[in-house]
Amino acid sequence: MTTTTAWFHPRRLLWVDAQPSALDHAGRFLRAHHLDLCFVNSFEAALVEIDTWSPHLLLLDYTPGAMAYETFVHVQLPLVDPYRATGPLTDNPWQHKASPILMVAGEPMASTPGLRTPHLARAAYFVPKPVEPGDLLPLVDKLLPEPNSGITLDPDHGRVEVQGCRHTVSEQGMDLLVTLARHHPRPLTAARLAQRMHAERGVLTSESAVRMTVLALRRQLAVDDPRSLIANKCGYFLTCTPTLLSG
Repeated sequence: MTTTTAWFHPRRLLWVDAQPSALDHAGRFLRAHHLDLCFVNSFEAALVEIDTWSPHLLLLDYTPGAMAYETFVHVQLPLVDPYRATGPLTDNPWQHKASPILMVAGEPMASTPGLRTPHLARAAYFVPKPVEPGDLLPLVDKLLPEPNSGITLDPDHGRVEVQGCRHTVSEQGMDLLVTLARHHPRPLTAARLAQRMHAERGVLTSESAVRMTVLALRRQLAVDDPRSLIANKCGYFLTCTPTLLSG
């Protein structure tokens, strides 16, 4: 059995705070909600973790140590950012080009969760201290929508399992799903998907046929949102981690 690398599940959060031990409660809460969490006490330590751990999201204390927040964000982070053009998270289901940041700070910057900070353009949201962990979850979900639990593809028997439900799909549909799985999480345009299906599966198809097959699969495999399985943003990609049983 071949399984794609689960780079994006669970979602990984790196939290920089001068006193990480004070965040034990928040850590337990977030881990209980299926988030992978790492605490460091300085921006210098954060650079090491980012380079080796490739977190999906950063929570940054505005004044945690010797290195200034602005220096870290605008000078040091771009050198190791996992979302940079040559980074390990370049091809990600959220289409981020740079690490999303939640800026955490106390007085005099106290405000309400989710307040935009236009004067700090790289921060997506501002979170006041003391941090209420329940307020973080919707912000994380906005920046890193959680993929579906998974999809299992069995090309030999033409079967697909999504969230515990089994479906029998057409050969064309299976070829498309297998191709997306093999390139997961990289998005493929309709033209590129048609090319890869021909090269890898021996299937002659067209851009319009690819789009029609995607629509049919969305209708057949829909659980809630009919677009939740196959998204289209700069190309088609699976929003859940695929497991390929053969093929």
